[in-house]
Amino acid sequence: MSKFKRVHSLRMRVMKIAKKLKAKLKRKKWTRPGILRLPVPPVPKGMTVSDFGKKALKWGKGDAAAEARIKTLTRQEVSDAGVTRDMAQGWRNLYYNEKMRNPSNPSASGRFKLMQHAMDLPK
Repeated sequence: MSKFKRVHSLRMRVMKIAKKLKAKLKRKKWTRPGILRLPVPPVPKGMTVSDFGKKALKWGKGDAAAEARIKTLTRQEVSDAGVTRDMAQGWRNLYYNEKMRNPSNPSASGRFKLMQHAMDLPK
């Protein structure tokens, strides 16, 4: 085997390993040690956690969708969904903690703001 072929072969193996490592690091979620995940707060009776986000609050995916929802969320919608101020506070605290625990979370900041807005809506 010529020197060129050996170098090329070695280079290809290194590039393959680097590609695998890059993909693995991209999937890895980085969290801050010492900040524990909070337990999931209660949701309205008869609702799953998924229903709470998708049907009751309609917060969508990502920060932008949740922040856009702030402009359209009404007290009537929150009440009709059975969401109490204590529930909103629990979810606000959960998403604040998640934002601190995992800064790369793509929706924690927007949902924190949305839940704060739900708490601040006039009665």
